[in-house]
Amino acid sequence: MNTLFSLPAYVGIILQENNTVFLIQRRNTNWMAGHWNFPGGLVEKDESLIQAAIRETHEEVGIIVAPDDFELVHVLHVRKGGTNTQDIIGFYFHARQWQGKPTNNEPLKITDAQWFAIDKVPSNTTEHALCAINGLIKEHRYSESGW
Repeated sequence: MNTLFSLPAYVGIILQENNTVFLIQRRNTNWMAGHWNFPGGLVEKDESLIQAAIRETHEEVGIIVAPDDFELVHVLHVRKGGTNTQDIIGFYFHARQWQGKPTNNEPLKITDAQWFAIDKVPSNTTEHALCAINGLIKEHRYSESGW
């Protein structure tokens, strides 16, 4: 008999202006502190992916994105090992437009937040964000890490 499994899920939000993307530098976290990543976080119980994307975007970078302004652009299946602390699946949403100016809205969890050229992100960008960037550039909708 096959055993079914369940995975925690997270959302990553890709804010893009022309050839730049907005990244946050993580701090006070048990995963990749000091590294750059897209805004986002875990999907909570009884929350849809879009609801999580709206909540995380507002909490972390202080902007409002309407549900219809999110487009799913990449899915990342992560297997525990190396820098991957757990099996998890990530859903990356591209925000087509938003209200407000992205900023560091959680200084206890975020050291810095800024725009980078999509092809010149910092060397300490998380592997997960790099997979999503690569998927966005090459229009690959799915990738794996740790398999």
